[in-house]
Amino acid sequence: MNRVVAPERLWLLVLAMVVVVVISCAPKVVEDKSLQRVKEAGELIVGIDPSYPPFAAIDGQGRLVGYDVDLAEYVARQLGVRAGFVSIDIGSIQDGLLAKKFDVIVSSLPPFPEFTKKISYSRPYFNAGQVLVVNEETDNAAGLDDLDGKTLGVEGGSAADVEMRKLVGQSLDIAIRPYQTAEALLSTLKAGGVDAAAVDVVTAMEFARREKGVKIIGKPLTMEPFVIAVRRDDAALLNEIDGALFEAENDGTADTLLQKWLGASAN
Repeated sequence: MNRVVAPERLWLLVLAMVVVVVISCAPKVVEDKSLQRVKEAGELIVGIDPSYPPFAAIDGQGRLVGYDVDLAEYVARQLGVRAGFVSIDIGSIQDGLLAKKFDVIVSSLPPFPEFTKKISYSRPYFNAGQVLVVNEETDNAAGLDDLDGKTLGVEGGSAADVEMRKLVGQSLDIAIRPYQTAEALLSTLKAGGVDAAAVDVVTAMEFARREKGVKIIGKPLTMEPFVIAVRRDDAALLNEIDGALFEAENDGTADTLLQKWLGASAN
């Protein structure tokens, strides 16, 4: 004798079957153990390209030194571990991260939008953008507006050249004068051959420390951030890194690193 299932019981049976199918087909949630992994290892493995002084270089004793090295060691201490380093060319550094050769990248790296499906980036720890530089004897210039009717030197074909022609062409009467190298430009500025120069902040800081006679004025003209990179799944680790970078800005570490490696203040 066939049993007849009541409509309401049939509906509950179908619903139960649907729930089972949905649960079995749902993607498994992988627990984020990235921070735990680093802490248990006692070491934050850092990918770095040691060919960009003063951020990363090999000194005369064969030691890895630089702004990024000190920053990575600071971040590791904030996480309660030591820092270990893997030297790798910048061209393959993000592939190395994805291949799990190291935990993070700290290597003067800008964020690349094309990698964001697989890689996450920290808050910026340095702005390598373009800045205005004038002769130290110049007292009344505070920005582009004060250069109306004057000459502005740029390295021909550089990012500064492109950006300045955009900014100046909108409303200011500033003569753009290209130079073959940033070094030649800043030397000319020091000698009084141009009224101001637009170069990247690292070049400006290093020249000012080495040669004297020039100074950076105003706020950065462009934003070109350096960030720390982690694998996309390592959100817990990234959160701690962001906290460490925030702390570096507030406890004086960021300013100390600028003074040590670039001879400049964060303010």
